Amino acid sequence: MVGVSNTNQILAASAYVTTSNKEKDYSEVLANAPRSSFSGHCMYCGHCAPCSKKIDIAAVNKYLDLALIQEDVPETLKNHYDLLEHHASECIECGLCRSPN
Repeated sequence: MVGVSNTNQILAASAYVTTSNKEKDYSEVLANAPRSSFSGHCMYCGHCAPCSKKIDIAAVNKYLDLALIQEDVPETLKNHYDLLEHHASECIECGLCRSPN
């Protein structure tokens, strides 16, 4: 299993199968999630590519969502955004990302 480093983690992951439906109900967690993560907003799938200005739209949106849920944007998040080759400010609103690919 990817991301698992010991037997206890495997047991914890597989315990999901035997949990009750009430325990599997994440509606309360999702109700408090940032609005930009749902309702037709970016799911970081990359279907908006290619961008005519070579902006990694999925990554820009991911960093935006991460910034919006923070009271203060961490330096590490700013650094990751800064490392992108192209930034949201370069968008010319051509609409290519909105058309079905």
